[in-house]
Amino acid sequence: MVTFSKGWCDMIKDWTDAAWAISNISALAGEFTASASEGRHLSWASDKDYWMHLIICDAGKPRVLIYEWFAPANKMWGVIGYCKYNDIHLEIDGNMYEDDSNEEK
Repeated sequence: MVTFSKGWCDMIKDWTDAAWAISNISALAGEFTASASEGRHLSWASDKDYWMHLIICDAGKPRVLIYEWFAPANKMWGVIGYCKYNDIHLEIDGNMYEDDSNEEK
């Protein structure tokens, strides 16, 4: 018999939303390339850098963060559509290299 120590995953009562999000986002974006926090944080990389992170919050709900500068457009738009259609919290960071040298000081 395998036993696990109590951790963040013990707080989640229903894994349904997380399981569907991981499965369907992987179908759109390909296999995730890194995981952290006992599988709570999954990341997808392009040839430039990590472009998307899926994080499962304490309530078991998925949240997605996309770095537009690194994202392959065809995969990014598919994931955006999936998140919007399924009401998954989505943030897009398109300001990775914004030049703020002209910003008022």
